[in-house]
This record gives sequence, structure tokens and C-alpha cells, in this order.
Amino acid sequence: MSLFAYFCPSFVPQTALGDKKGHRNFKLFNFETIRNIVKQIETTRNKKMSKANTPYNKICLYCHNEFVAQKRTTKYCSHKCNQRAYKQSKRESTHQQVSEKELVKSSAIKTNLLLEEIAASIKSIETEIHLSLRPYLTVKEVGTLLNMSRTSIYRLTESGKLPLYTLGNRKVYIKRSDIDNLFQNPKTIKA
Repeated sequence: MSLFAYFCPSFVPQTALGDKKGHRNFKLFNFETIRNIVKQIETTRNKKMSKANTPYNKICLYCHNEFVAQKRTTKYCSHKCNQRAYKQSKRESTHQQVSEKELVKSSAIKTNLLLEEIAASIKSIETEIHLSLRPYLTVKEVGTLLNMSRTSIYRLTESGKLPLYTLGNRKVYIKRSDIDNLFQNPKTIKA
């Protein structure tokens, strides 16, 4: 059925409101204006239909087969290929996110280990500097400085190589100059 059939009545109502009596205002169109309007509508409809029916030769992005598409934006030959491509992209994105998280986690662990090592070395350097500046040291501090146990330090004091100084009943100190003298007269050990 042609669109011309819709415009058969000779009176076409306008969009204006009616008058006070409730009658509608009608405008009379002549036959030529109606025919021109119908031609314009049919030509635009035909243009849209011709664009929609134009086939596009495409290659599916998932299975790489050639197919005929109805639209320019079509990427896949079927709904199955579309679903499979979507699932594959989701798997790859989650795998990439997991690998990025693992990379960040491993680098954070390495960074923390390096920071701990640096902090430990700084702390040992600070203690050595602190111990080297003090004229009197405790047995524990001498053990830290010489990298020896407390019992080894007490053995050195019992043998007379390292003199002890006591203050009160419990405080035992060793002079820094006595430790330096210990290394000025070393004894060679014959193997």
C-alpha cells in the first residue's frame, strides 16, 4: 500500500488548538503538495532500505572466515564467534591482571627485603660508630664490636688479656683503649 493512501482526505488537520466552540481548524492542501510530500517520504525510505540491504564482505575476527555482513560495524560471522571472542578477551584480561598483581607483589617483596637489609646494615653501622666513640663499653657491647660471644669475652678477661672495671656490684666495663691494645700486640698462631 502506498503512502499516498494515508493522505487521501482532502482536509488534513493542523496541530493548532481548536476555537472556542470546540471545532478544529482544518487546512486545505492541494493535490500537488500532498504528492510531493509522499515522494519525499518514499525516497528517504528507499534510501534507508538500499543502505541496509548493501552487503559487506568481511572477515570474522575470531574464526577468520569470510562472511557477508549487513552492517559495516559487524565484526563476527555469528553469535557463537562473538561469545567465544568475548570469553577469550575476558580470560586474557583476568590473566593479565593476575600477572600484573603477581609482578607488583614480587617487586614489593623484593623491595621490602632490600629495605630490611639496608636498615640492618645502617643499624649495624650506627652501633659501630656509637661504640667506637664511647671510652667504656659493657661486655655485650664488646661482643658486638668484636663479633664474639659474651663467654669468649669473659675468657679473655680471665686469661688477663683484657682487664675489667666494675662499678658497683653488677656493672662491668672494659676500656676502649684496652681493646685497641689487644690488637696491637697480636700473637701468631702456628698451624
